[in-house]
Amino acid sequence: MLLAQSLVLVLVLGHVARGETCRTRGAAVGVPQALLDGIDETTPLDACTKSVCVATRWGACSGKPTAMSLVMSDEFGNPKKSLAVGVRDRKWTAEKLHYSATQDIEVYQPEQVQVRGGALELKMSKRSSTAVMQGVDGSMKEVSSKYASGMVTSWNKFCFTGGYVEVSAQLPGDDVTPGFWPAIWMMGNLARPGYLATAEGMWPYSYSTCDDAAGKVAWSTLPGQRFSACMDRPGQDRGRFGWEQGRGRGAPEVDLVEVGMGYRKVDKEGRAKGAGSPPTASHSLQMAPLQPPGTPFMERGVAYPGSQTHHKTTENDWKGVHGRPGNLWQDCFSAKSLLNGTFYAQFHKFGLFWQPGEVMRWTIDDQVVFEVNADALVEVTNATGAYAGPRSIPNEAMYLVMNFGMSYSFSSVDLAHLAFPSIMKIDHVRLYQLTDKINVGCSPMRYPTSQYLACNKERFVPLKEDKIRIPDRCLSTTRSYLPALVWIAALAAYLYYKS
Repeated sequence: MLLAQSLVLVLVLGHVARGETCRTRGAAVGVPQALLDGIDETTPLDACTKSVCVATRWGACSGKPTAMSLVMSDEFGNPKKSLAVGVRDRKWTAEKLHYSATQDIEVYQPEQVQVRGGALELKMSKRSSTAVMQGVDGSMKEVSSKYASGMVTSWNKFCFTGGYVEVSAQLPGDDVTPGFWPAIWMMGNLARPGYLATAEGMWPYSYSTCDDAAGKVAWSTLPGQRFSACMDRPGQDRGRFGWEQGRGRGAPEVDLVEVGMGYRKVDKEGRAKGAGSPPTASHSLQMAPLQPPGTPFMERGVAYPGSQTHHKTTENDWKGVHGRPGNLWQDCFSAKSLLNGTFYAQFHKFGLFWQPGEVMRWTIDDQVVFEVNADALVEVTNATGAYAGPRSIPNEAMYLVMNFGMSYSFSSVDLAHLAFPSIMKIDHVRLYQLTDKINVGCSPMRYPTSQYLACNKERFVPLKEDKIRIPDRCLSTTRSYLPALVWIAALAAYLYYKS
């Protein structure tokens, strides 16, 4: 033991002598070699670890926080960094699409994304531009707009399961004029943002119970879970993807932050009238299947520590048709926090602690403002006997999305007074995990995704330039041993990372 401790000390001193970085510190505490290259060498040494509340009960963060280790970071310090599809950046891609799911005004173009001055910039410009959108049936069509902006995703490149993710951002525009919709969020790798055919029957399901709620229900417009915990329907064969029978799969969504201002009346020229409300950050867990009407919602398993701070965090007052946050497509376990003008003039940190199956905890500048645990997602039944089983704090591998949009579906849009161009800035993105729970990758052993994507490329990557984003080949469905091969490959990768 003494010899082993001495060897560790020698290694650590050697790192210092050669110039210590978060990579060398990560290696010293057991971060797998395969992940070290994903840690930016310019990450400050005081950010190599993060003290985080990891309690799984809500309202239980009064004790000593736990140190988590950095397993991925990007400080965006290289002005030559390009996120275009053809560049094949290891983490990010600047998207080219129209986000029709939320009726966005702008279209997203890769040239609206750049790295400059030590930050990733997403620029909203008033210029005519055209991009594609995908319908639910997989059809593609072009959409033109007078506005262009930026969206960056890590879909099928950088995903993770659990941990603490931190994004430092400076908001675009000002704290007076409504209309800009900057967002930082996550989605399960089994759906691609803006590609509606990939989301159909997958988003935002986090459910593994075989019952009526997994199918089409009267109180929701969702089509039902495509791959529920029930046995495969005729024509389905989840075994070809290396998936287990009896385990529901989906693409849940978690919003670290979406920023907007309250609705104001807008005249025909797009000018907002009257006084507006201050900007708020919404923090949400989007969930399906929906609870039946008349069931208790967010009455347990949630807490608002930010209510005692200047953020004055409360339950989101957005009410859908069922009288609770959400709509006919999703239940929305959501809170909102007040922001001020400093968020538009300097960088602030938005964070999320996620323990799969147990708890999610949102932070602003390291201060916990909102939390949801599994108690909020228990089975519910209404007076008519309509039922939904227990939903899950997400277990699927999830990726990051950072985008700068505008939509009348989210807030008033005062086009007459918004400043163009405007820029949303990202100073850094960092991911921390416990060294005994490191889980980075888009196709983890228990929840693989690679073969599902490879065998459905026509939905996920219909454009020629995007084909490289799914590097795997769809393996033959005639081989009865395919699921075993997928699991063996995943196990080998897991053992490699642990070694």
